[in-house]
Amino acid sequence: MQTYYNDIPRNIKFENKSMDFSLITDHFLALSDHEASYLKVINIYNKILSFNWKAKDKWLLDIPIIPGKFHKQRYATKNECVAIIYEMDQERNIDDFERFLEVPVEEFTLDEMLVFKAEDEALLREEELPTEMPPISEPIKQQKQLSTQPKKNQKQSFVIGKQLGSKKSPSSPTPIDSKPMHANSKKTKPSDDTSFFQL
Repeated sequence: MQTYYNDIPRNIKFENKSMDFSLITDHFLALSDHEASYLKVINIYNKILSFNWKAKDKWLLDIPIIPGKFHKQRYATKNECVAIIYEMDQERNIDDFERFLEVPVEEFTLDEMLVFKAEDEALLREEELPTEMPPISEPIKQQKQLSTQPKKNQKQSFVIGKQLGSKKSPSSPTPIDSKPMHANSKKTKPSDDTSFFQL
């Protein structure tokens, strides 16, 4: 396979060099951990696959479909990269490789496309996306506590016939029953004494 190689820290660079799987793998494993360094391989179908280091055991794999506009990309570990180089050496079609996303590189990055994909998958599962709930403000918290407290039993007033603590207008006072008058009770009669006028 035709190989392009650029290791900037080690100052090693070559282009369009024919190599087999073993040599390509050796150069890939020796490539410095540097984002501007790269390894590019062209298979028998004239498809280009480039490998760029991004972080520890994290490599960006890039297949240009329309160079500078539309690419297929994915992240892979070092071992996964070696396995993909082997698949290319076995003349497997790059288009059959899994986990590559179509990325319009003029507008979005692979990381942004991965976020979009996660959002779409969450919507398809009818799940709500994780959001951070704002803290409950103190007045609302106090109001909630008051609303959940049990109401006190209202006492009945036997004097004025209303419930204590009630703001409703008081009912008319309960009349106090007077003792019944008996029919045979003695009434005070006017005195018939006329002895004053008697001689």
